[in-house]
Amino acid sequence: MTAIRKKRPALNEALRLARIYWGLNQKQMAQLSGLPRSTVSEIENANRNVSLDILQRYADALGLKASTLLVFTEKLEDEVSRSGTREFVARSAIKILNLLAPHEKK
Repeated sequence: MTAIRKKRPALNEALRLARIYWGLNQKQMAQLSGLPRSTVSEIENANRNVSLDILQRYADALGLKASTLLVFTEKLEDEVSRSGTREFVARSAIKILNLLAPHEKK
């Protein structure tokens, strides 16, 4: 018997992907955001809704504006509704995250 995979809401998925892109594990995100590790897991597994406070904590931990994470979420939702394929979403997410990534100082 195979497990049924629950579809995450786009905002929860966007926060998970942003954390992964920045090279953080859940424990590190918890430390940077001031959230308990269990809360980070619940958020990213869509077992907890994302409040404005949580959104801001993720944004602060990643050095972003909360609105940037919301724009990323909108892009993620748009691509999923148009294509429905995981591969397309992954490619799009990488493109968006590259735009969001902090630039290295020379």
